[in-house]
Amino acid sequence: MQNKINKHIYRGILILSFIVLNVLILYGITSVLAYLKTGADRSSMLHTEVKSENVYLPKITWTNLENPGRTISNQELNTLQDNYLKSLKI
Repeated sequence: MQNKINKHIYRGILILSFIVLNVLILYGITSVLAYLKTGADRSSMLHTEVKSENVYLPKITWTNLENPGRTISNQELNTLQDNYLKSLKI
């Protein structure tokens, strides 16, 4: 009778330790994957930030050429002007 109880206790301990071990292994794998996914930010990898100094700022005036087609908005003109000024910086 005592051997039967001991056998059940050992079996319960073995199953419980198996479950705990699997949980710890899964936790470790997810921790490693989470760490690997926190790599460098794309903007820091590509150096997309532009450090500009206002050394050369030409006066830009946009003229209407009366071309047929869609009119360009002021926001697009400002974006175009900013990109043009950034390209002039050496």
